Amino acid sequence: MGADAVFVAQEPDSERPDGTVHFISLEQAALMLGCGRSTLYRLYIHTGDLHLIHHGRRSVVAVAEVNRLAAKLASKAGVILSEDLSAG
Repeated sequence: MGADAVFVAQEPDSERPDGTVHFISLEQAALMLGCGRSTLYRLYIHTGDLHLIHHGRRSVVAVAEVNRLAAKLASKAGVILSEDLSAG
């Protein structure tokens, strides 16, 4: 399953009409990966594992990239992720 795992983040101001969210804040990405913002920068952004998207003065990341990174980390640890963690 690994790379097919899907995480759904909710941020009302960035929701599309169909209810999907494509970009999330760095705080939300850190929460999804179980770390803080500093760790997110140090371990994943500065190493190129996660790419920032600058939108004006705000930086966001693509949910798809966070999903990919989470699947990679889980696979490395031998963990199988569920398809959709928001359904539970």
